[in-house]
Amino acid sequence: MTGAELPISIEDVCNVPQGLAGEAAQLIGGDGVAIISPATQVFDATGVQLTGAAATTALAGADSLTLKAQLARPAAWRQDEDGQPVPTFAISRADVTD
Repeated sequence: MTGAELPISIEDVCNVPQGLAGEAAQLIGGDGVAIISPATQVFDATGVQLTGAAATTALAGADSLTLKAQLARPAAWRQDEDGQPVPTFAISRADVTD
């Protein structure tokens, strides 16, 4: 985790409106960036809500997360190490699963 940015590998996309399901499926298998804000709710594997440094530590050390996210418009996407835009998500909830 760098600042408020968490690099992610997108393994699944769910609960997407039916009209966007085809486009959402194109994200699977790619990389992205999750933007963590002070409003992001973070929960550990037992369902306990974490705040402050504990939340940051849990996110930085997690092997797997389930995220509730909203995809940013492409103009706001972050760039990877090669300068290419990558899907960028505003995260409202993060559940540490592993």
